[in-house]
Amino acid sequence: MDIKVNTRSAGKRELITVAAMFLAKQLKIDRSRWTLEIQTMRGLAKNDNMRGAVIRMGPKYVLMMIDSQLDIDNLFNTLSHEMVHVKQFVRKEMVINVTPKRSTYYWKGQRVVADYYNQPWEIEAWKKERLLATRIYAIFNE
Repeated sequence: MDIKVNTRSAGKRELITVAAMFLAKQLKIDRSRWTLEIQTMRGLAKNDNMRGAVIRMGPKYVLMMIDSQLDIDNLFNTLSHEMVHVKQFVRKEMVINVTPKRSTYYWKGQRVVADYYNQPWEIEAWKKERLLATRIYAIFNE
């Protein structure tokens, strides 16, 4: 996986890059031929009420946005959560068909209509977020 991190701070860029590469390996997508661009954005949590998001931008290309003002705990949790979504796109577990009128969501081949907390891709991401974040801390504390 080709990982590109766009942020103003060189230190934060390196931190996010190392953590994302580690998570890609943990999620067994590190050898995929996909490109992941991670962009930090100021005010994402405040303005859009979310810490992060992942959007498939094209064939084998995913954009992750993370709020640039997150503290280290929320940064690692959010990065872990969003990397689970990256894995879901890479493995085609989650597919979104977008048309001008609506988006249709599929999970492992089945169409899904559910509120946010009952979406199977969110259930998986919330379930794995804390465990993966804890593993990130472990590598930085070695």
